[in-house]
Amino acid sequence: MTSRTLTRLQTRLKQREAVGVLKYNQTIDRRDLRPVDWLGHLQEELMDAALYAERLRDALPLLHEARALLKTGYWYSDAGTMRRLQEWRETYDELFSDENREQ
Repeated sequence: MTSRTLTRLQTRLKQREAVGVLKYNQTIDRRDLRPVDWLGHLQEELMDAALYAERLRDALPLLHEARALLKTGYWYSDAGTMRRLQEWRETYDELFSDENREQ
């Protein structure tokens, strides 16, 4: 038995490999890199991952706030909650909207 998660990950890994083949015209089986080169690539990827994790931490308060707004059940008619919703949208747009994305 295989989980949906594993199946999804296998698909994404195959897609990622295809991107690498298009970009570098070779697979991960290449033999032109030394172990220290592979470690350098790994270190760069891990540093990127740390940056992505830090960026996602910015979203956590927004997710908790959105959950709280949805949990109230009457957010569409309560003035205080409407104000919170507007603040949430402004914060989200500040952090993630297209117009604020770096080029």
